[in-house]
Amino acid sequence: MFRRVKASDMLTLEITSDNKLNITLKSDTKRQFSMPIIDIEESEQKVPDLNFKTSIQTTSSLFTSAIEDVDIVADSVLFELDKDKLTLSAKGDMSTANIEIKGSDDTKITVDEARKFKAKYSIEYLKKMITGSKISDMVTVKFDTDYPLKLEYKAIDKVVLSFILAPRVEND
Repeated sequence: MFRRVKASDMLTLEITSDNKLNITLKSDTKRQFSMPIIDIEESEQKVPDLNFKTSIQTTSSLFTSAIEDVDIVADSVLFELDKDKLTLSAKGDMSTANIEIKGSDDTKITVDEARKFKAKYSIEYLKKMITGSKISDMVTVKFDTDYPLKLEYKAIDKVVLSFILAPRVEND
């Protein structure tokens, strides 16, 4: 309804006793809208206690670009971490994509154990999560083998935006 407001309109908002929001727009015409107010019960969501063996801190633009690259090929992406290299790979019906992100000045890779880590995730959800790059130039990616992935964007002294994504399970 608010998309219908024009710059020349006078906007009046009123909450009624029967739990409705009345919207009145006045200009050359008078337009009235009424909509119910949804009472959303607030409940604090418990953040799961996850222990990650890996942590990759890199630039948001590099990670966003990698997700957009694999999106061209498939609907899921395989994250593989081996020592100092993160590989994102996707396999479609006819095409494949492999993006290697090596440790550097911009990319810090931390691993608690000397082994290879692998997990597959939905690109659809990752594309929604990478919009967090708008608040921070850096992203921290944490995952483990067949374990949830955590993306964390931090704007120091302002906000921390974290996402947790369950791994994608393939049925054989």
